[in-house]
Amino acid sequence: LIQPSSSGQPLPHQFRTNEKLYPMKKFNVPTRNEVTPDNQAIFDNLEKAVGFLPNLYATYAHNDTALSDYLTLANRKTSLSAQEKEIVNLVVSQVNDCAYCLAAHTAIGNWYRFWPNRF
Repeated sequence: LIQPSSSGQPLPHQFRTNEKLYPMKKFNVPTRNEVTPDNQAIFDNLEKAVGFLPNLYATYAHNDTALSDYLTLANRKTSLSAQEKEIVNLVVSQVNDCAYCLAAHTAIGNWYRFWPNRF
């Protein structure tokens, strides 16, 4: 195990589960040229829509259909508003103690101004 920082908090490459500290696995994030043409088109659309390609999404593209399948599920019609969906995402990230997801979903909420002064 990697030791926590002097403050006792996990370092950026660690996560905590049940009070144990584990090193996070590093993922190989594929480039546009390393994925299928279908995934290349999705990469292009995501970059146009949000201005960048999140590493997590790129990682799904190791599989021919996983990125498309994930985006289809994530964008399904729901009775939840966009703000409610982000709150669920943020809570799940917090329960999972995932710094990457917490940062991402906090940024998304701030970007859409879902929670100024709410938390």
